Amino acid sequence: MKALGQANALQKLIERTHQLLQLYYHKQKWPHIIPLISQLSEAYWKLYQNAPHSLQAQLQLYIKSHGYTTNLVVNQQVLILVICTQQGFGQQIIEELLAAGLANYLCVTNENNALARGEKLNPQAQKQWQFRHHLAIKLLSTTHQPSINLKHILARLQKYTLALEQQVPLNLYDQKTLIVALAELIARKITPSSAAGCSLQQALAQTYLESKQSKAQTLIRSIVSVLSFPFPGQLTKYKQYHAFCLHHQDGQTRLCVFNDKKQFQLVTTNTPLQFKSLPVTLADPILCYGIWFADKTEPQVESDNADTQLTQLQQAILALGQHEFVRYQHIEKTLDDHPQIISRLQIAASQYNKQQQKAANLRHSLTMVGLDNAALLCQRVLLESALEHFSHPLMAELQARYSSTLKVITVYAKAHTQHHFEQLASPFTAFLLFILSHYNAQLRWQIPLTDGQHSELPVSYGLIYGIQSYDKQTLTKLFHSWFTKSANHNAFLVSELDNKSAVKGLAASLVFIKLATYKLLMPEAELSAWQTALIQQQLKELMLPSFEHFQEQVLALGPYNPI
Repeated sequence: MKALGQANALQKLIERTHQLLQLYYHKQKWPHIIPLISQLSEAYWKLYQNAPHSLQAQLQLYIKSHGYTTNLVVNQQVLILVICTQQGFGQQIIEELLAAGLANYLCVTNENNALARGEKLNPQAQKQWQFRHHLAIKLLSTTHQPSINLKHILARLQKYTLALEQQVPLNLYDQKTLIVALAELIARKITPSSAAGCSLQQALAQTYLESKQSKAQTLIRSIVSVLSFPFPGQLTKYKQYHAFCLHHQDGQTRLCVFNDKKQFQLVTTNTPLQFKSLPVTLADPILCYGIWFADKTEPQVESDNADTQLTQLQQAILALGQHEFVRYQHIEKTLDDHPQIISRLQIAASQYNKQQQKAANLRHSLTMVGLDNAALLCQRVLLESALEHFSHPLMAELQARYSSTLKVITVYAKAHTQHHFEQLASPFTAFLLFILSHYNAQLRWQIPLTDGQHSELPVSYGLIYGIQSYDKQTLTKLFHSWFTKSANHNAFLVSELDNKSAVKGLAASLVFIKLATYKLLMPEAELSAWQTALIQQQLKELMLPSFEHFQEQVLALGPYNPI
């Protein structure tokens, strides 16, 4: 019964995708577009979690009744799921990219079908095709519905796809757009049309070898690591009967063998077989949707123990933040359950050694930094370890911006006699963990301009990561629960949430660090009079001649940008 329900879910998913792609031509139905995109994105994700091979098999099929564009979009969606799941992205991000994939051909289904048949478009249709993503953005913004924000992907999608297709050596910096563009390119190559098609194996190899984009090649490798030949859905002959591959693992191929009377038998074999390389055109709903759920042994998408490890790290962070330690032994006892952290602490403590040598053991790590800052050092290392449990399309860029922040803190702490590096660094690490935990899907490559001229608040560190607003109560609750005894984290809250008039002492230092990092990444940005005055006051405390001199010292440490 469960298999029948899943087969019906797959059939409904593809049929509703087909319906969505026709809504543009019926203006009275436009209000249904955004809700349907959201529902379908979630449905694709859920089905892939429970039965990945049923969707992977669609890459080898062409459902005749739905036409070229629907089959193309389904293939694109499956490839997005394969990439994102292998990369470990969360549900919110995956659904965002699936929504962008559904909107990709939203306004040109008929025109795309005509091109696939080899027909020439009239001037109006050609213009519609050329500006299809602009039309989709406009359509999604004028339906008077709670909108899914896809503009940042759709606006550059055509440029990315052309760069991949024509091997143009452009800097494709936005990983989200790159994933959708790559999935579209491979889907176009494998979806049968009037032009000669190619197999999935050929499409992956060809795209990989021709690509000038190392990021695209990395994504193709992630597809190959998931889809092993023979692929789910490939057709073969087994003892004179037709058979579809359900999945292949460890040299064993699981087949669904069927005869002309639609009688099925499941077979496992290690016999080498010849599989049809190109997609098979089907009309029978049982073959299109039903047989992929006949096998009770199909593995679901595996979940690792990352969540458990993250919870354990958070518990240790909590323990370190809620106590004032008067002995090194108390800190060591708190870290007893985290032996993997000790080696990282030994490396982190090397910055406090003149010879930059790794600490010999945990006690040596703590004594190198001193009791006052030992817990903060452990806290920062635990926080950075927790960050590694998050997967995000922009993770390399996020890490680069965080690294630049630490370089700014290094220069500041060296010049300031009262504030230690660990006191300054830990709150920034904690804030990055906060936005990755709560605003994962809102992170952006673009750094917005600060509204310092009109805002009563100093400046938010969230701007560095494209976050313009967040729930202040959630941040306050997290900092107060995790860092009860930390004056440094309380000062960070002042620097984020309080009015400018409240910014003094350590909070002023933290605002300076945020502004210095912001200007390092956005040198063209203009600061407000208040922000400029704060910088000058801080430079006076640091006994530095100019802000430019400070930035030169930061640049000498080599902050990098992966773009």
